[in-house]
Amino acid sequence: MRALLPLVLLLAADAALAGDEPSPAPPREPIPLRVAVERGLVRASGADPAAYRRVTLRLESRSREPLTLDLSGSHLRPRSGEERCQRLGLGPPVEPIPEVRAGGGRLLVDLAPDAKLSLRLNTVCLDAGAASPRAQGFEVAPGPLPEVRETVLRWWADHPDAPQGAVNEAIWQNRPTVEVRPGVVAGFDRPRGTFGALHGRTAYRLEDGELLSHDPDGIVRFLGTGIFQALPTPNGLYAIGLGADRRPELWRFALTGDEPWGRVLPLRKEVRIRQVIPAGSDRLVLVTDQGADLVDAAAGRVMESIENDRALAVSAARVGDHGLVLAIKVKGAEGVAQGGATKGEGQDVHDLRWLDLRTGRTIESKRYWNTESVVSGTAGVFGLTHAGRLRVLVGDDFRNLPSPEAWRLLVAVGPEVLWVVDREGRFAALSPRNGARIHGTAVEHSAADAVVLDAATGDLGVVSGRRFRRIRAADGTVEEVSGAPPAGE
Repeated sequence: MRALLPLVLLLAADAALAGDEPSPAPPREPIPLRVAVERGLVRASGADPAAYRRVTLRLESRSREPLTLDLSGSHLRPRSGEERCQRLGLGPPVEPIPEVRAGGGRLLVDLAPDAKLSLRLNTVCLDAGAASPRAQGFEVAPGPLPEVRETVLRWWADHPDAPQGAVNEAIWQNRPTVEVRPGVVAGFDRPRGTFGALHGRTAYRLEDGELLSHDPDGIVRFLGTGIFQALPTPNGLYAIGLGADRRPELWRFALTGDEPWGRVLPLRKEVRIRQVIPAGSDRLVLVTDQGADLVDAAAGRVMESIENDRALAVSAARVGDHGLVLAIKVKGAEGVAQGGATKGEGQDVHDLRWLDLRTGRTIESKRYWNTESVVSGTAGVFGLTHAGRLRVLVGDDFRNLPSPEAWRLLVAVGPEVLWVVDREGRFAALSPRNGARIHGTAVEHSAADAVVLDAATGDLGVVSGRRFRRIRAADGTVEEVSGAPPAGE
């Protein structure tokens, strides 16, 4: 019994010593970055923005105790006195770094007393239509974001590989969920490539679904992501994007409110919108690749539809207060092969219709066989004969313009200009009054992937690969519409 006593005492001593060890400190409760700044626990600033995509966040502890900061849900605004630009919502690091850990919708950073830390973070733009950041300095904005936007940013913290564009698309549509699936309609998988649009000296450049506007004074504004087409009009900017069900929709841009892109209506079937024409109070004409739809924008429905599944080209223009002229080039009959030859092949024709926009009904309809192409625009309806001679529609018949030159292609009709392709394959501008050449250009039509008209100025936009150029109607000056601000470091 006495032999067991020392062992018992030893075990008791070990237990007493173990009880003297301090228990692990409970984890610190994370403090939202904006709250830590408001309390004076941290100094924070943003610098070196890569447009709206990235920023360097600099942190400096002013606390005597270690801190754990939650970056997610906070956002930056330009410092007082700096040029106004978009606010930036904070996202995950550009590259994984040990100082930042994610989980539960939070981006956590430990900061020791007096410690300083610089982090390169992904960002999203929070102000559609404001200027894109260039070299501004930023500060942490006080107050929380709207619940939907904070929900989106906290989702991004847990999904750092999600595309920035998909995150920003949810911000624009005021959706709490980020959609990374492709569209469910053929041709709307993902917006890819370079596209452009022009209206009233403002250029709209669309790069892989990211839409930028370039003002005449050089200001670049970020307008949205996940966009397939930009369609500017005198009454506002429209665009094609994917809705919550991943089907294409027509949207309208607004400069105010949490939802800058408002839904107008879903697009039917798989038609492609070529142009949007205002048609009076709450009405639009959607010019498609098959015809045109008269839309009640307030009700979000198609009132009347004119289409031809054999359409080769379509153009339209307003006529008077309540009219529209629609020109559709219709492919002739295919014909059948007989004895080594094709018989019964029909000639392409041009179907011209005049519509009353109040009712959507056709007022008059004519067909023309003796023209190679017909294009309607602000200056009227013009045609090109098979020999390349210009014609203008007067009444119900085409008359030749006095210009003796022959042209390869009629491209577009602006308010005071006709755009053609000359025999050397280059764009040229002509007078709609007599067909006289205003100027020629060195821009070759064969290099153009897409051509767009500024309906307000008559300028021509030419997309070639990743290049987007504006050709001035007045003097033929060619201007480059630069791409997005650099996304890299």
